[in-house]
Amino acid sequence: MSPIIFEKGTQNFDDLGLGLLPDSMSAFVTEDLNGQFILEIQYPVDGRNYSLLKVNRLIKVDAGHRLLGQAFIVRQIKQNIDLTVSIYAEHISYLALDMALKPTQTYTNRTAQQALQAWQNQMIDTTPFIVYSDITTPNKVTF
Repeated sequence: MSPIIFEKGTQNFDDLGLGLLPDSMSAFVTEDLNGQFILEIQYPVDGRNYSLLKVNRLIKVDAGHRLLGQAFIVRQIKQNIDLTVSIYAEHISYLALDMALKPTQTYTNRTAQQALQAWQNQMIDTTPFIVYSDITTPNKVTF
């Protein structure tokens, strides 16, 4: 799939956003278990949609056979000497790293859905995330 670029703050990725990036020279996703999840793209400065590339915009790509249509936030665009740019983007889940929680709370006997809802309610600011889990085993969680 060609990478698709979207405006900052987009939550619905079911269309072609601002446009395709079909002339990308390479698009490589790195995902480490419990580690980094990043996208790197090489794009020509004379590419059809070069003008759409801006920091904080979102790019949707397939990140493997099972991880289709993943959204990444553009964090850096670096000019290269060979008339290309290197685009560095982080998975949209990285947004959670910048969100502040209220002081520590412990919840007991909660399903995963209840724990996720409690996490969302602990956010100091509003969160762009919709949380869902079908795991029904109760457990204890501390935020």
